[in-house]
Amino acid sequence: MLVDMMKKKKTLNQLEYAKALKNLKRRIKAAEKRGFRFDKSEILPSEKPKRITKKRIESIKKLNIYYQKGTTYLNDDTGKVVSGKVGQAIERKARAKKAAQTRKARKEQKQQKFPIPVDTKEYTPTYSAIASVENKLDEIINAENWKYLHKRITGGENSAIKLKEIFQRTKQSYANANALNDFEKYLEKNAEAINNALDVVMYASKQEELRDYNGSYSKLAMILNGGEIPTQQDMMRSD
Repeated sequence: MLVDMMKKKKTLNQLEYAKALKNLKRRIKAAEKRGFRFDKSEILPSEKPKRITKKRIESIKKLNIYYQKGTTYLNDDTGKVVSGKVGQAIERKARAKKAAQTRKARKEQKQQKFPIPVDTKEYTPTYSAIASVENKLDEIINAENWKYLHKRITGGENSAIKLKEIFQRTKQSYANANALNDFEKYLEKNAEAINNALDVVMYASKQEELRDYNGSYSKLAMILNGGEIPTQQDMMRSD
């Protein structure tokens, strides 16, 4: 009996491997809802490895599913099927465009209340990585489906709002230092981790996924805070 119990007990690496594999499957499922199709035999392991190492676990966590062989994307605008790599680029461009439109609409609405003379307007460059994150956060905040944890977890207050506030404060800090280019590079460097965590935060819906949700939420908060762990004050502020 004792021998059987010892056999059933999983090691830390086995638990981490199972968690990473579960997150990978969730990422695939979320992408499929957006028009991607995958050859899962090229992505998911055919069988559980006899020996699970940290390196193998990290390779699953960092895997870019869009770049894998057999991955395709249906472009709704053209009706054409393209590679997953091209599909990811199309998504990012669409998010940046939508974010720009949202900012323009808000700016026009603000100008209607507080008109600004034409000659005082300043040109603001577009930063695609910044816009992409802003657009994704807005998409989560504006989601109306209450089956998702991010809508229910705080009793009606969308928890993604706090992430947006942290992101905006970090962005403003870079802007004050005239260093938005550096912020853009920082987001590009962490793009894969950000997108993976955003997918979990956006699409987690079952109570048993709460642990993964909390882990991804904390990771996002840290990245969007500029790499520093946000304090309780950061999470409570709403300026």
